[in-house]
Amino acid sequence: VATTALAGSAAAVPTLAGTSHPDAGLLALEQHIEAIAARLRAATKVMNAAGAVVEARGPLRPEAPAPCPGPDALANLEEQRRDFTAWLVEGRRLMVDCGYDEAEERVSDLETELDRALWPVREVAATTLEGFRFKARMARHDPTLAEVIVRNLLSLDATATG
Repeated sequence: VATTALAGSAAAVPTLAGTSHPDAGLLALEQHIEAIAARLRAATKVMNAAGAVVEARGPLRPEAPAPCPGPDALANLEEQRRDFTAWLVEGRRLMVDCGYDEAEERVSDLETELDRALWPVREVAATTLEGFRFKARMARHDPTLAEVIVRNLLSLDATATG
């Protein structure tokens, strides 16, 4: 797989050596995008499992005491603040101990990687039915591709009539 730069941008779209298919660059992206998406699904499962452990082990959120006017009002607010702070600290400790923070960071990194991999799919116009089918399959990873497909189709219509 070779890489060619898009006119007017720094992005690159792979092309298949020796291929004359008009959408070869787009079609060559599918395996890479699907591999990232599979890693993202797996990382999301790990994050959700860690979140379930945190939820199961976590202390119950402290209830706010009923307002107590008078001289005990300030003491009640201070107690509520201490209870809530302790609850937050314990929740954060559990998130770290159960691996939730690390899993969440991995998911975020993979979402960014997938978004970058989908950039050419959003920006490079498909010119064949096969290219449009590819974009439709990729829409499961990026719902905005539905609008991109419509724009691509309308631009084909404009060039055919123009």
